[in-house]
Amino acid sequence: GQQPHKAPNVFSFFLPEYSSPGHVKTASLVSPEAQVLTGPNIINAFNGMISLVDLGLQSCYGGLGFMAIYPGNCGLFQGYYASSDDRHYGKLSYMPSNPNDAGSVIDEMSMLLTGGRLRMNSETRSMLVDAYNNAGSHEESLSLAQKLMVSTPEFHTTNIVHTTSSTVRPEISPPQLQSDRYKAVVFIFLEGGMDSYNMLVPYSGCTVGEMSHAHYQSVRGQLHLPLGFLSSIDANGSSQPCSTFGVHGTLQKVHSLYNDGDLLFVANMGVMQQELNENNFWEKMDKTQLFAHNVQTDEVANVDIHQDQAGRGIGGRLIDAAISKGFSAGGVSVNGLPEVLVSDYGSLFTVDANGLQTLNPMPWAQPLKDKIMELNRATNIGSSIYGETWSDLVYQSFGENDLLFNALEFATVSTEFPETPFGQQMETIAKLIQSKDQRGNDRDVFYAKMPGYDTHGHMNEILETLFEELNGGLDAFTTEIKTQQRWDDVTIVLTSEFGRTLIGNTGNGSDHAWGGNYFVAGGEVDGKKILGSFPESLAEDGPEVVPPGIVIPSTPWEALWNGIAQWFGATTTDDLNEVLPNRNAFQSKLFSQSDIYQGTFTDPPTKAPVPATDSPTKAPVPATDSP
Repeated sequence: GQQPHKAPNVFSFFLPEYSSPGHVKTASLVSPEAQVLTGPNIINAFNGMISLVDLGLQSCYGGLGFMAIYPGNCGLFQGYYASSDDRHYGKLSYMPSNPNDAGSVIDEMSMLLTGGRLRMNSETRSMLVDAYNNAGSHEESLSLAQKLMVSTPEFHTTNIVHTTSSTVRPEISPPQLQSDRYKAVVFIFLEGGMDSYNMLVPYSGCTVGEMSHAHYQSVRGQLHLPLGFLSSIDANGSSQPCSTFGVHGTLQKVHSLYNDGDLLFVANMGVMQQELNENNFWEKMDKTQLFAHNVQTDEVANVDIHQDQAGRGIGGRLIDAAISKGFSAGGVSVNGLPEVLVSDYGSLFTVDANGLQTLNPMPWAQPLKDKIMELNRATNIGSSIYGETWSDLVYQSFGENDLLFNALEFATVSTEFPETPFGQQMETIAKLIQSKDQRGNDRDVFYAKMPGYDTHGHMNEILETLFEELNGGLDAFTTEIKTQQRWDDVTIVLTSEFGRTLIGNTGNGSDHAWGGNYFVAGGEVDGKKILGSFPESLAEDGPEVVPPGIVIPSTPWEALWNGIAQWFGATTTDDLNEVLPNRNAFQSKLFSQSDIYQGTFTDPPTKAPVPATDSPTKAPVPATDSP
């Protein structure tokens, strides 16, 4: 999960406040490094260590080193290269002081690899001693003991672990497929804060306020997009300040989906605590930290600003609501461990978009899986919470890897996807949708992520490159899902943690801001319209913008998710209040299922919000490099 010079963004591989779902989060502790402990990363790490022990430092069978032989010749390690010392870049040379005494060997390795912690766990020590004694030769015994020890919670954590003598953890089994119609939400997160006022731009036919393309150009200055670069869309009937808007010229698939009636925009949406305006927003947003990547990423993932449903993301609560209705539901991420998919009752699987490895892939290797699972069996009360978390993740990674590997192995797509990171993610999601019967799900929430949108410099150049990748992935995905005849069953939701300042900085970039423009797409989406309220003025002396070019959102994320939740299966007021704990603060702004989707629906009522009192405040200065 980590490699020098390969950090995914300026905030490195994990956040200092990250808490693993389960015991760690319940205990109000943090586990930053656990953010990279996805199922694929755990399997890959195991394979890397197995390859290192057996074959030395090289690249075969998930090895951690550089290529020492051609990949097609890796099988020759079984015989032809078995005794070769020039087919690797180094090999482990440890030899125990007394290889004839298994207990001595395990205790010695415990001191070297776990600081003696493993020796204090009598159950684990006994299992390793037995494995050493029964492996065969001293060389085979030592090899097995090394591979098993690096799988233990003592190796991966620094606390004392007390393993039970008999209690095993439940293994993951695929849910039973119901006969209900399939539905999937695809949550796409553009990490960094997308400059969405260059995704959706006023074009012509502007009759409200001072809005026009010329006005937009005067405000954005060197960041503006000329009319000739934009693809125009008809917004008549959307109650917006302009009858025609322009879509960024590289987003041709977004443009065509809108024109086909399969995509709608939501204008000026953002994280909100309650209804507010330019005079009172600072004090009415006292439950969050505006403009900070990590905080606002969590807010968009959770949509729970008061933390009434702490520990569950918006996707996770959708999953739980579906399960409560009898659906088989779960979440799958193709990029890391996102908060958005954490639920109480559903599974959270992670898939590497580059493909899945099987555990211990060498055909001639010592069998390891059962022994690793024994070493990570349930722990006693008082045992390390972090060790318990590691062992639980090991079981989860094995179960989900078996389930998803088998599902993906036989899934094929008829569409050629771009060989880009985002294209690979969307291809994987398309395969997972195709394999929904093998996975036993009739409700899915998928998560994909594109980094790079923190455009403090050279915004237009970077945005054009990123949008090209986004467009390519969306184009291939929609084509494939239509081929699968699943387009009516899918809702794509584009998100980002915040918008960016309208006024550029000295580096031809834009800085952290607030409100932004986003879109929803799908076969049942009632598209070709813009929901929300695009500002009537982008000037700082207007009612919706404060210095330096920060747009105050007029639509909360709750508004959008309210209608999507109804489509996904949250059909009662109680369901919706659990999925969206703060929805009643925005009664007049909530979108219903009939606002977002085609068809006739009966929408559950909402409860009247508590009125708030306005008072003046001062405008903030947005952060340019805070987390």
